[in-house]
Amino acid sequence: MPINNNELALVIEETSKDSGEVIHLLPTLRQTIQPKVLLRLGVFVPTLKSTEKGGRKSHSIDATESLSRLSIVEGEGYNQIQIYGPRLDMDTDFKVWVGIVYALSNKKLSHDGQLELNFPEFAKYCGIESKRIDRQLKDRFDASLTRIARTNISFIKQIPGTDDHITINMHLVESTYYDSSTGTIIIRPNSKLNTLYRVDGKTRLYLRSLQKLSRKESAQALYLYLAELPATFYRIGFDRLRERLQLTSHLGNQNATVKKALQQLKDIGFLEYSVEKENGDYILNILKRNPKL
Repeated sequence: MPINNNELALVIEETSKDSGEVIHLLPTLRQTIQPKVLLRLGVFVPTLKSTEKGGRKSHSIDATESLSRLSIVEGEGYNQIQIYGPRLDMDTDFKVWVGIVYALSNKKLSHDGQLELNFPEFAKYCGIESKRIDRQLKDRFDASLTRIARTNISFIKQIPGTDDHITINMHLVESTYYDSSTGTIIIRPNSKLNTLYRVDGKTRLYLRSLQKLSRKESAQALYLYLAELPATFYRIGFDRLRERLQLTSHLGNQNATVKKALQQLKDIGFLEYSVEKENGDYILNILKRNPKL
């Protein structure tokens, strides 16, 4: 029996350019569908060496300039967007977020508006094989669900012709619950997530590309950024790439990290590019992208 859209927490839609028909898009285990804002900005970033031993820092991202460059904010009337909360990594947090988006888009909500899953089921949605499930993975996912629930997005919208404004604050999810004794996961979704997809647009990401970049978090993060960019963007300064990765090391080391990540994207067949130096910094020239690996 098909699930009614009203029974789903997240309904991702797009309008057909040919017919004008509204099409319901469903993430699959091979392809996730993500809000552009989460890919374009440094929300999911490489793990810092200093955080591998447990010392994660909270960080704040002013998304306004990045979004204004692509005329997203202006078109919707938003003149300030900020994202703040714990630093989210590619290795665990993005996988967990992909699983959350899949579950919210495909699984029926309970009568009290929550989503209840068992751990093996949720791990599958995150792209994890059942044979890889162990205590360490469960602990990592537990911590990750907490970090994602603490991530907040703030939109500030000016009311035309006045000095007044509207502020929208939203978390990616309202709350999460995990019982390690039973393996039960409960997610209370945020209905405003639908607005995020509608306002800022969406991008399909092929998970096979990320799997090919396993353990290469800088390359994975740049893949999210470059896969989302419009085809008209073909020259990008390294300053933007460094900002996207939210690196904290010496500038020379940051540039080396970016160059290595770009080479890894070339190695899997996603990116053809050249790099040149201009006004004392490097510029990435995108020659070709292959999103459907």
